[in-house]
Amino acid sequence: MPVRYRESWVVKVGKEAFFLDEKQIVILKEAMKQKERWVSFKDFILSIPHIECIYLNSREIADQLPEGEKKDPYQPIPAERWEKARKEFLRQIGKPKNVSKNQPVL
Repeated sequence: MPVRYRESWVVKVGKEAFFLDEKQIVILKEAMKQKERWVSFKDFILSIPHIECIYLNSREIADQLPEGEKKDPYQPIPAERWEKARKEFLRQIGKPKNVSKNQPVL
């Protein structure tokens, strides 16, 4: 399976810098090939003749989690369910049911 990337591009127009994602940069490149004079996005319009430079700002693996994040955060089971499972386990191995949590099982 090929690796997919999430890219952030910067387009400089005068003193302004516009951040584009991979879909928007494809639209901009197609408009430049078609020799369009401008391209319109949801939040802004770019005048193609006034573009000074286009460069790749960042490139990350698309399905990668940020550092320090777990895929599935640990969620403890409810206390009632734990006690029920503990009692069932103790019953199956033949230990007494009244063993407290702090008391060691010998």
